[in-house]
Amino acid sequence: MCYSDKVIITNKTTNHSKGSDPKKMKLRIITPNELLFEGDVESVTLPGTVGSFTVLNNHAPIISSLESGKIVYKDANGQTGIVVRSGFAEVSHNILSICVEI
Repeated sequence: MCYSDKVIITNKTTNHSKGSDPKKMKLRIITPNELLFEGDVESVTLPGTVGSFTVLNNHAPIISSLESGKIVYKDANGQTGIVVRSGFAEVSHNILSICVEI
């Protein structure tokens, strides 16, 4: 095994397109039949199979299965909830994609 006493720290800067809010992320909620929502949001709370969790801007990449419950997202119009039976969610590069059955 190799051990090192040096630590390298790098600063990553998120590249936001002109006019976009750096506190927001893209959310897309789809079913097998339709697009339920697509837009910028501040936060999303999901009913994960091992417990509810919230996704905010700059969240680490994750893929999670969802169980029956409520997806709640906060956008410019306030909070909105969608009741789902099951699904999957993926977070990557400030884009949250959710495929659900309602």
